[in-house]
Amino acid sequence: MGEIKSTLDLVLEKTRHLSQTSEEKQAQTLKNTENRINGLLQKYLDGLFSIEQLQRDYEKFKAEFNLPDHTALADQVISRLDPGQDNLVLLEVLDLCCHLDSSGLADVINQYQAGYQTAAQSRMEALKESLSQNLKSQIKSFSSKCT
Repeated sequence: MGEIKSTLDLVLEKTRHLSQTSEEKQAQTLKNTENRINGLLQKYLDGLFSIEQLQRDYEKFKAEFNLPDHTALADQVISRLDPGQDNLVLLEVLDLCCHLDSSGLADVINQYQAGYQTAAQSRMEALKESLSQNLKSQIKSFSSKCT
């Protein structure tokens, strides 16, 4: 009578000859690094870490994985920037942890927000005027029907 194999045994038997290429290993290492950095950054953004704790843990991580510079952390921070939101804490990470001057980026974000506010205000005024005209027209129409 034949032996009954578990699903794991079957999978291992079918995949034992497979191995990752060096490119796949490199891609997996990069993804793991990004995930770890993302986790550190998220802890800071959630208030679980102070900026000093983020700096310490990131420096340890950089040393452990021989990261040459702050590009990986800067990439994670930049991917989270949203010009419609308050980005002060993210810019602080760029300044203090990545040693980058974020003042130019802050200026661009501030210009975007000012332009957005101006456009929103203009649109609200146009809508108010349109509603006012519409209401006046409806009142006029109603008054003529009542007489």
